Amino acid sequence: MSFFLKVQVSIKKGEKELTGKWYRKYFALIVAFLMVFSMFTPLSAQASDLKQPNFDESIMQQKAAIAEQLRVHTGQAVLHKDLQNLSGSEEVNVIIHLSEKPVALEKGISDLKGRSFNSNSKANIKAKVNKQQSEVKGKMKEKKVSFKEGYAFDTVLNGFAASVKADDLDKLVEIEGVTLVEPDAIVTAYEDISSSIEMDYESDLISPMMNTSNSFLGIEKLWEKGIEGQGIKVAVIDTGIDADHPEFQGIYKGGKNFVPHTGTDYARPRADDDASETSPLDRPTHRPEFNANGSSFYTSHGTHVAGTIAAIGANQYGIKGIAPKVDLYAYRVLGAYGSGSTSNIIKAIDTAVIE
Repeated sequence: MSFFLKVQVSIKKGEKELTGKWYRKYFALIVAFLMVFSMFTPLSAQASDLKQPNFDESIMQQKAAIAEQLRVHTGQAVLHKDLQNLSGSEEVNVIIHLSEKPVALEKGISDLKGRSFNSNSKANIKAKVNKQQSEVKGKMKEKKVSFKEGYAFDTVLNGFAASVKADDLDKLVEIEGVTLVEPDAIVTAYEDISSSIEMDYESDLISPMMNTSNSFLGIEKLWEKGIEGQGIKVAVIDTGIDADHPEFQGIYKGGKNFVPHTGTDYARPRADDDASETSPLDRPTHRPEFNANGSSFYTSHGTHVAGTIAAIGANQYGIKGIAPKVDLYAYRVLGAYGSGSTSNIIKAIDTAVIE
């Protein structure tokens, strides 16, 4: 399954803003490895009509991504610099990486070496990963580390999210099998208005350039050859989707929600398969309609992105998305104000690779 994600880093602990450099590097590793993993996934299209990448270059990219992943897995345990020197009983959200190689990494290594990788191989790796995660959690309890478990990952990385006290952070890197502990950063949907609009200087009106973007990209030439995304699954990892929108009729196949509706953050619960956008009805009275950055509690970014990818042209202008015949899925990882945790996103990517 392909996936589309566009976020802006906004990392905070309490009122202290943390640096975004670590996040960009870390997330780049995940995306780079997913690009490698996707190379092992069959893709049915009219390949003769598309420019093919240099095979040797692809192999080099695979090897580089795998080498970087192996370095993270075999290196000395690291407590991220933004977590160092923290103390007290304040809860800190973290992602704990472990040393056993996850499914995607093992598959990548096997494929490069020409070894078979079947369902039994996958099951054995998952068993090892789950065993190590259980052992590490047991050792955390032995060290009197009080923690609240979040999502666990076994495909694109081996690890889990947790909330721990600042005083216990140093204890985590002392546990055998732990390779990295870093903040579970908050990210925000990013929309660069300046790059997606045009200005009518005479009337002072601003309008989207949707009517020219497909022609500019040469997409219509592919449509003429019958290439419109048939047989391709696309998961939009974002704020959710308006599944009832006319532009998605017949192509939307379902979604998942990775934003917990617990505590008092939302006015109503949400099912795991409900990927709809955050609605005004979700807003409890104590949360403002707009936050300090001007972002609204309710969202629409995911629907916008999904339309850019796959709108079927059910509008008076006949404007369509780039691939209007894909099977469209939505993974809601960003909730109120268009924000959500890194662990939400990783879990969605983990799920997209599996599905």
